[in-house]
Amino acid sequence: MKMTKKKVFVAALAVCLVAILSLGTLAWFTATDEVENVFKVSTDSQTQKPDFKLDLFEHEANEDGKVSDTEVATNTYDNVAPGDVLYKDPTVRNDGQYDMWVRVKVTLNDYDKWQAVLGTGYDFRNILGNVSTDWSFDTIETDATAKTLTLVYYKDAKLAVGDTSTLFTSVNVPSDFTVDNMPTEFNLDIVAEAIQFDNTGNSAKDAFANYWN
Repeated sequence: MKMTKKKVFVAALAVCLVAILSLGTLAWFTATDEVENVFKVSTDSQTQKPDFKLDLFEHEANEDGKVSDTEVATNTYDNVAPGDVLYKDPTVRNDGQYDMWVRVKVTLNDYDKWQAVLGTGYDFRNILGNVSTDWSFDTIETDATAKTLTLVYYKDAKLAVGDTSTLFTSVNVPSDFTVDNMPTEFNLDIVAEAIQFDNTGNSAKDAFANYWN
């Protein structure tokens, strides 16, 4: 039976904002006896562990590097200078009860200001340092109106229940900047999205193409 989009677990979050799809229970019956098969699906109960839940976090850091193993939703860096390498380790964790396919989107605001200094041929992937080999770069999406540039990465293998995976561990501020032409403030917004691993496709990209609206 072909799986419809309504029967696929999905979750999207930006830092700690999570959307969980509640699907209820499923059952089937035989001709000679009644057999009820209950599947616990994506509960939003506050007293139970959610069945399908993706967490995105990073470790506490500042402009001098990693501060502690404390998990935080975001970090702020002061006194950033051209050529700085800033510690940042966005990490996804499967806190549910089903394996997942995962993708992460990293969005830079005011990318046009960067491009004006770095040139139209600049590879914006260079701003992410030590990207894990467990992830594959897919594409760059730009929005001329919002002036944002988004790097899209897919995790090559499933994110199993209880597992974590870190996309990158540093942000590289281009040394081509000077104090005069460097943007005085910029943001990297990171969004993680997950879809169930079983029965959705042979890769994360396939699964999202098949079932993500």
